[in-house]
Amino acid sequence: MNVLNLGSPREPWVGCDSPLCVAILSDCNATVLELNAIDAIWSVLSRTGLPGNWKLTHMLTIGVVGGGPAALMFLKTVVEKLQPVKISIFESSNRIGCGMPYGDRGASLEHVTNISSDEMPPLEQSLADWVGTLDEETLARFSIDKNDFHEKEVAPRLLFGMYLEAQLYTYIEMARLSGFDVQVFLNTRVTGLKAKGDHYSVVAAGEEHIFDKIVLCTGHHWPCEHEGKVPGYFDSPYPPNKLSKKFNHTVGMRGSSLTAVDAIRTLARSNGKFVEQDSRLTFEVDKDVENFRIEMHSKHGLLPCLRVHMEEPYLDKDSVISKQEIERDIERNDGFLGLDFLFERGFKQPLRETDPDFFQTIKDLSLEEFIEKMMSYRTEQDPFTLFLKEFKQSLKSIQEEKPVPWKEMLAALSIALNYPAKHMSAEDMLRLQNHLLPLVSTVIAFIPQSSAKELLALHDAGRLELITDGETGSVDVEDGKIVYRWEEMRRGAMHSETRIYETFIDCIGQRPLEEDDFPFSNLKKQNITSPARLRFRDETVGKKLRDEGNKNVIKEDDEFFLSVPGMDISDNFQLVNREGVASDGVFLMAVPFMGGLNPDYSGLDFCENAAGLIIEYLKKGMISKAEQVSNRQIKSA
Repeated sequence: MNVLNLGSPREPWVGCDSPLCVAILSDCNATVLELNAIDAIWSVLSRTGLPGNWKLTHMLTIGVVGGGPAALMFLKTVVEKLQPVKISIFESSNRIGCGMPYGDRGASLEHVTNISSDEMPPLEQSLADWVGTLDEETLARFSIDKNDFHEKEVAPRLLFGMYLEAQLYTYIEMARLSGFDVQVFLNTRVTGLKAKGDHYSVVAAGEEHIFDKIVLCTGHHWPCEHEGKVPGYFDSPYPPNKLSKKFNHTVGMRGSSLTAVDAIRTLARSNGKFVEQDSRLTFEVDKDVENFRIEMHSKHGLLPCLRVHMEEPYLDKDSVISKQEIERDIERNDGFLGLDFLFERGFKQPLRETDPDFFQTIKDLSLEEFIEKMMSYRTEQDPFTLFLKEFKQSLKSIQEEKPVPWKEMLAALSIALNYPAKHMSAEDMLRLQNHLLPLVSTVIAFIPQSSAKELLALHDAGRLELITDGETGSVDVEDGKIVYRWEEMRRGAMHSETRIYETFIDCIGQRPLEEDDFPFSNLKKQNITSPARLRFRDETVGKKLRDEGNKNVIKEDDEFFLSVPGMDISDNFQLVNREGVASDGVFLMAVPFMGGLNPDYSGLDFCENAAGLIIEYLKKGMISKAEQVSNRQIKSA
C-alpha cells in the first residue's frame, strides 16, 4: 500500500520506495511527475484524484472562525484549488453566508446592495438564475419580478444575503461530494484560540477542536461605547430595527457615507412615506412627528457618488498594474512601493486612451494637485445641487451603458493599490490617508439610484440637511446629554456651533480596529500577532512628526515607524509577530483588523483575492514538505 500524507505539520509526505513523486495514472509504477511544478501537480490531481492504490494518512484540517461572505469565498476557493481537506466553520449566528451586511443584523427590507451581480466574482449559480428559482411568496416579499430581473440590477440586501447563504451551502455540498470533510457549527461562538504545539486549539461552546490551520473571517464589528448607557445614543445604525421608531425631533448623525444612507432609509420609513408624483419622488412626514428632521455632520460636506456603468476590463485589478510592475518599482525604490508610481501608472496613463480630453486636463498634475482640483470642484458646490446633477449623469451612464472613465479608473486604482499598500513608506501612507482616500471613499461608494432619490426627496421636504464641520466636529456626552460641537466659516470669520441632540447615530462606517481590540488575546500573548506599522523612508520626517506630537509615530532601534490601524499581516494574509515572522498557521480575513495595510478592504472581490493568496501559500507549503522529503530520500539512496 502506498501512502500520501497531505499537509500534516510534522508528518512528511511519503510515497513509493523510489524518490518522492506523484502518480499521474492509476498505477503508481506508471508515468510520474516529479514535485517541481506546484500548479501542474495540483492541476493533475484535480483531474485524476489519487491513484487507486494510494491513500491519505492525514487530511489537512482548517478551522474557519466566522461563516459570512469571507468564509463563502474561502470555501469556494478551497473547492476550486485544493485536494480534499477537513474544514470546520464556526458561526455565532444561526445563518451562514450572509454575514452582518446581508442579514437582519445589518439590513432591513428597505436596504439594497450598491453593486450588481455582474460586478461581483462569479459563484456557482448567478444571482439572476437563483432568483428564477424562488417561490412567488419570496418574490412578492421583495417586490421582484423574476422575468424582469437581470444581472445589472441591484438587489435588496436581505435577498442578496439569502443568495449568498444558498451559494455557501452549494459549495459545502460540492466539497462533500468531492471528498472534503466539511462541518458547520451554527450558533457557536469561538471563545478561545491559541497555538498548541504545531497545531491550533479552538474552544467553541465549551469544546476544544484542534486544527493545522486557522482562517479568521469574523467580519464587521462595532464596539459599543455609549449605546445602552446614554439614552438616545447609537454607536452604529445596526441592527437597523432599533431605528424603526418615531422621532418627533431632530436626529443628529455623524457621517454621510453608505452607513448614513442605511440609517436614513430606515428613519424615513418609520416617520413618513415616499410618494411618486409625476415621475418625481416626494416625502410626506407622519402627522404625529411633524418635528422629524435629520442633520448629517460631515468632515468634507460631501454626499457619496452614485452608481455609474462600469466596463468589465477595468474591474479586473490585473488590467491596471501588473504584479511584475509593482515588484520592479519596489526593487527600484529600496524596498518601498511609490504612491506616485501607482497614481501615474494605475490612474493617469490608462486615461490617456479611455478619456483623452480628461487626461489632458490632469496629465501634468501631481497627486495632491489632482485631489485638490477634484475636491474643490465638489466642495465649492451645494452638496444637494451637485448630488442632483450627478444623479442625472448616473442615470444617463447606466441607460446608455457608457462609463465615466475617471471614476472607473479611480475604482480600479483603489483595488490595485490595496494589496501592495503594505510596501509603501510611512510618508506615502500618510499622503494616501490624508489626500487620496477621502476622494476615493466618496467617488467609489456608488450609492444606488433608489437611495439617491430618497435623499433628494427628504432634502426637498426640508427633512434632511448636511452640515460641513471640517476637522472641528466632535461629539461628547455631558451630564447625560449628547453635545455636538463644530466650527464653520460665515462672512469671513469662524463661528462656534453647538447642538444638543436627543437622538444621535454614529454613521462613520466600520472603524479599523487595533490589536488591543483583537478578541483572541492568547495569540498576542504567544507572540503571534503585532500591530500594523510602516517604516519612514526618511528618518528626519519621522523624527519631525514625533517631535510635533504625532502619537502614531514611534521610534525603535534608531528607526521611525508610523502606526496604522489593525494587525500586521504578510502578503499571504498571515499574522506577523513582533519580530516580523509570519505565522505558518493563522490567516486573517477579518475586515476590521486589516484596514491599515489594506485601504480598500471590503467586498466579495477582496475576499476572493485574499482567499486565493492563502490557498496558494498552503499549496506551496504542502509541496515544499514533499520536496524536502524527496531530497532526503535521494541523499540516502
